[in-house]
Amino acid sequence: MVFVVLGYGIAFTLLAFALKQINVGIAYAIWSGVGTAGTAVVASILFNEKLNPVAITGICVVVAGVMIMGFSGSATHS
Repeated sequence: MVFVVLGYGIAFTLLAFALKQINVGIAYAIWSGVGTAGTAVVASILFNEKLNPVAITGICVVVAGVMIMGFSGSATHS
């Protein structure tokens, strides 16, 4: 439980720093996209959960969506 609390503290601190450079929309997309894809990959590695082709495609779509948002020009404050 201590590691979870520390992890959340670090994550929110880093998010606060990121929000000084990028818009909330792109920051949240990265936060949720990396969290979702990362959790699926880590679960596959640590807990031997199987990722079928549909799940892998979904992870790729999430990553692609975050990248498209980043390249759209909405990543910086005006």
